[in-house]
Amino acid sequence: MLDHISSRHIDDNACEFVQMVIEKRAQINPDYIFNFDQSGFSYEYSPLRTLSHKGEKDTMALVRSKNAVSHSYTIMPLLSMSGRLTGKLLICLQEPKGYLGPRIKESLVVPDNIYLIASKSGKTDQRLMKN
Repeated sequence: MLDHISSRHIDDNACEFVQMVIEKRAQINPDYIFNFDQSGFSYEYSPLRTLSHKGEKDTMALVRSKNAVSHSYTIMPLLSMSGRLTGKLLICLQEPKGYLGPRIKESLVVPDNIYLIASKSGKTDQRLMKN
């Protein structure tokens, strides 16, 4: 009984919140309502399934680079409700030490509209987001 009551209370609060946002949204310019989310990519896609002959002990697969299959990067665009890309595009590269080395920093050309960071996993974490 208690779970049902608390669940209903949560649903009621959620509906009230949505209604409030709908009302407030009409008063705010869509250029000032933002959303961002991470999208992760592998450097090279490798299907998880392969075709093989029945009873075959080993199935061989070909990839251009073993590192490209196991390494990834993340992008995080900031979009306004009006559909405009806003600010810089965040790109997080996967680096073994979690940061870009001096040689890479020196030779890498990063356009003004990109904010480039690195992590061990290629994903952003709370520490990186605070920075």
